[in-house]
Amino acid sequence: MVSVLTQIFLLAAALSADIFAVGFTYGAGGIRLSPAAAFLLTGIPAVILTLSMGLGGAAGSYFPGIAGRMFGAVILAGLGVWSLLDRSDHEEVAKADKNQDRFVTCPEALTLSVALSLDSLAGGVGAGREEVFYLAAAFLFGIVTGLTALLLGEHAGKCVSGRLPFRPSQVGGGLLLVLAVLKLLC
Repeated sequence: MVSVLTQIFLLAAALSADIFAVGFTYGAGGIRLSPAAAFLLTGIPAVILTLSMGLGGAAGSYFPGIAGRMFGAVILAGLGVWSLLDRSDHEEVAKADKNQDRFVTCPEALTLSVALSLDSLAGGVGAGREEVFYLAAAFLFGIVTGLTALLLGEHAGKCVSGRLPFRPSQVGGGLLLVLAVLKLLC
């Protein structure tokens, strides 16, 4: 069986697919991020993931074991299907640079960071854990996978002149579906 820490890491990685897409868009467009803006783009989703996992874990204690797992699996599967079917245009990402100076600051990144956190909210509730150790791991994995995805996305965007043959959210969506199945089995 897959360990809980592995599942939390995979969840954080799946939720970081959109952060990769943000980095890719910025890298391809020659838009730079301040270090504080980069931390904001990854930190807020990590905090939301951690808090929502705690909330999901607390709520899960009010349901019989299988019902709580099924509820979490449905949320993760729904989020995975949404990510696979999402056709949104990443032009909105470039609009975060409101003054068009090709440099994104914290105030400009705040709205985008909140938007990136919505998936973390749903995914965290679906994963639901109350134990402090797992919540700390979720925060750490959220930061590490988010920053890694952002940096790799920026680099890939700079290096690749064409489009990827797939959307990064499709990879994340597939991982979320796998996590939904694991939630039911473990």
